[in-house]
Amino acid sequence: MKKIVLSLGLLFSSASAVSAPTASMNLTMIDGNKCAVNSGITTFSSGCMTEPDEYKVTIHEVYLCGSAPSAPTTASTAVLSACQKIYDHSAGTEVSVSTSSSTGLSTTNFSDADAGTYTHAVVKLNNSLSFKSNLELNTSQAGDSSGAGVHCATVAGSTAGQTAVCGSSALTAGFSVDPVDGFTIGGTRYDALRIVQSPSIMDVYTLTGTNLNASAANQVESLLAIVDLGSSVTVPEGAYTVDVQIKKTTGMNIAHDGSGDLTLTSGPLVIDIAIQ
Repeated sequence: MKKIVLSLGLLFSSASAVSAPTASMNLTMIDGNKCAVNSGITTFSSGCMTEPDEYKVTIHEVYLCGSAPSAPTTASTAVLSACQKIYDHSAGTEVSVSTSSSTGLSTTNFSDADAGTYTHAVVKLNNSLSFKSNLELNTSQAGDSSGAGVHCATVAGSTAGQTAVCGSSALTAGFSVDPVDGFTIGGTRYDALRIVQSPSIMDVYTLTGTNLNASAANQVESLLAIVDLGSSVTVPEGAYTVDVQIKKTTGMNIAHDGSGDLTLTSGPLVIDIAIQ
């Protein structure tokens, strides 16, 4: 099996150790900021990252490209003339992963790519990601939604500043919806971000409803990831299968908000495309 790893390191407004779109970062920086966990108890450190219990993302399109596609701008859409669309679902397919299982994309929406060599991949996905988590922390925290204690859980919905509830005993987690409307770095908002996970390089763009690169948060309706695979991959002649899976890496950011309350927001994820 030849596996193409699309490292969709989606970083949100809570992210701090990220780079401007014209620079680059390595996802090992994120791995080095994982929260310490001992016997199921997470050591709180503001800005550390951990895995949620379950994570969901909706994927609309997947392409394989024989050469680098042109990125979208605020005036023009991405040029994908060198690309083969291998997955297309206008309504989107929700892909989920938990600590014990994961789901791939429906095979009914796949198309065969031409046999040949491909150097890039493109994924279009919904800009709203959802996740849930139930944590036990080493120190008592006040949730940005309500409550206080060492047990904290995500709150269902997407109300800003209402991401976590805490208490003295275990809680029931809801799916928190985290809309990605840009990438905030050092207080400045960007609509594109470059991420490096050697040997691949990924550029993520916010998109408007007409697939232009957004220029404001209220314009963002989806995300486009253009991935330089680092080394070419060959699609064989004849029948083959394509499997797309979502994997968690760290997945969730734990931090204090401006008021010192606990907030839980989305972190990086990885999407694997395997061609056999």
